[in-house]
Amino acid sequence: MRKTKAATDETRQAIVAAALQVFSQRGYTATRLDDIGEAAGVTRGAVYWHFKSKAELYITIISEAYAQLDTLLTTAWQDAPTFTEGMRRLILAYFLHVQENTTFRAALEMSLFKTEMTEELAEGRRQKQAGVHESLAGLRQLILSGQEASEFRRDLNPAWAALSCLSLLHGTVELWLVDPAAFSLGDAAPELADLFLQSIIVR
Repeated sequence: MRKTKAATDETRQAIVAAALQVFSQRGYTATRLDDIGEAAGVTRGAVYWHFKSKAELYITIISEAYAQLDTLLTTAWQDAPTFTEGMRRLILAYFLHVQENTTFRAALEMSLFKTEMTEELAEGRRQKQAGVHESLAGLRQLILSGQEASEFRRDLNPAWAALSCLSLLHGTVELWLVDPAAFSLGDAAPELADLFLQSIIVR
């Protein structure tokens, strides 16, 4: 009997969730598709039905995690009354998402600490590079809009300001992931957002 679309989607989601768990435990290189199938409670054939390779499955985990984040961040700043408030909401949303969303955090930790760079993940690296460029472009446009609205300093290079913001986001999160007991990401988020904004707003 042919599976319904809902059942097929459920199987795919189970495979993705299991893959994240196994990759996180064993690392990318040491993980086999058989391991993922066993963890998901499906056959190797079922895994191959949804994903052509281990690399495709890995890249899917990262892509879906960041797609969810992009939607969250866009929503966070779009309805803000000012560009200053929009930037603040964006920074807070990112930090809180990392702290509270265990699936995203696991995907991030897997990418940063549990992945050996191999040729088969070249496409994943290209996508990651494209994501960085896209993030920088989005932040640059937000800062440029704030400058045009006379909220942000016009003497700032918006490209460097965008790089500074992205470095704050990624650097802080990576430090926190290395030692979550060192500080509370949620408690630090408002002050870090204000510190960055104080460096770019018109006084």
